[in-house]
Amino acid sequence: MTIVNKLHTDSITVHLHGIHQKGTPWMDGVAFITQCPVLPGQTFNQVFEAFPPGTNMYHAHIGDQRSMGIYGAFIVYPRKTPEIIGLNQIVILLQHWNHLMDPETETKT
Repeated sequence: MTIVNKLHTDSITVHLHGIHQKGTPWMDGVAFITQCPVLPGQTFNQVFEAFPPGTNMYHAHIGDQRSMGIYGAFIVYPRKTPEIIGLNQIVILLQHWNHLMDPETETKT
């Protein structure tokens, strides 16, 4: 997975829920814990084994991106997949963690 940081001032990391990072813990996407953030204007190839098969999610781990921005579905298909998988498939991703304001975006007056 290639991460291209086109943000002007923020760094970025991407964390994959449900993906085992056995042998590649530095690709886990937790900023300053398991991975260095990708700086503005940089590109990073996040290389890992996509395992186990299933529907997972990814999200950013820095600032507003955690709660207000970068997240989505990440689907890993088994190596031997029947031809019909994916033809009539609908993926729904619900976000429940943003409740109007969070510490990164709230301004106190």
